[in-house]
Amino acid sequence: MQINPLFFETPEVAAIGSEFGAEGELTVIRLLCAIGKDDYYMRWDHMHKMAFIGRSVATMTSDLLDRIVARMAEYGLIDAEMLESAGVITSAEIQRQYVRTMGRARCRRRAEWPYLLICLPTAASGGLCPGCRIRYAGKTRRVKCRVLDRAADRRISRRKRRTPTPVR
Repeated sequence: MQINPLFFETPEVAAIGSEFGAEGELTVIRLLCAIGKDDYYMRWDHMHKMAFIGRSVATMTSDLLDRIVARMAEYGLIDAEMLESAGVITSAEIQRQYVRTMGRARCRRRAEWPYLLICLPTAASGGLCPGCRIRYAGKTRRVKCRVLDRAADRRISRRKRRTPTPVR
């Protein structure tokens, strides 16, 4: 997992830190690590909440944890709609990072993607994302998904263009 050296200077984490102190910042880090440890989402029900509190700071209460998670959703660190509707903590950025870490090819072979918020072309769809459609002259046309990681595509295309250096 990559740690951004400016993590604490991001406006979202700084706001949580100013409201809840070091406990808030530590809770954000621990939640993001708990999500990234196993998958790209984490169930957020009573059992998981209590287990998280048991592994967390000694002064953590259920009410404080609920308020921190609500602020994370309000500030966009996690998806508020997914939290409310499905009781799951995830976000599009967490999912992009998961796909980058796992590798696109390996992710395309995965059969099920519950709670997915990003476009992910699958092998079954022939490299086309079911959600990626372009409206053209009143007709819907499916196109290859280019949403996931354009930077990686640029790096790959640069490597292909490079010519090998001659050996002397």
